[in-house]
Amino acid sequence: HFWQNAGINSTVTNAGISDPHIMYDPSSGRWFASEINVSSTGNQMMVARSNSSDPTAGWKAVNFRANVGFGDYPALSVDGNSVYISVNNFTSDVGNFSGTSLFNIPKTDLLQSTPVVTNMTAFENLAPAARGFTLQAAETFGTSPTHGVIVSTALDSSGNYVSGIINRFNVNNPTGAGATLTSNT
Repeated sequence: HFWQNAGINSTVTNAGISDPHIMYDPSSGRWFASEINVSSTGNQMMVARSNSSDPTAGWKAVNFRANVGFGDYPALSVDGNSVYISVNNFTSDVGNFSGTSLFNIPKTDLLQSTPVVTNMTAFENLAPAARGFTLQAAETFGTSPTHGVIVSTALDSSGNYVSGIINRFNVNNPTGAGATLTSNT
């Protein structure tokens, strides 16, 4: 009942839920949580924040579509400005890998009395050869970076892992709508 108590409609969770993540953010004094539902296509991502530094004192949440197919293996990260959620995309819950997506949500949107994703920038269906597999944002607690740092496992143009190579790129302007991605290094 966690998600319903946080404000998510039970029609979202009735499909089943999977892959929970939770982390504490010392810069805001809040806990953040994420989880996907398991609808076979068009599944939902749920993201919540605690009402205080006490995770037993209530939560508020919002949801959005993880992928038109199936967004799986979500990752959750927080820095001084934003909450970053990424998923690996598949054509359906039993389908083929089709790319990755990264969602940059300004922390101020989630800290409102009713969380929103109004200023979220969605980088959807990023090409595997360009951005890799299983994106993960770096957690930089206690600082307010001017950009988010994302790393991923490198893939070649055929979708095979490239041994010993990790992609690194930044999310520029993460504090509002219209964030952008830099080139890989």
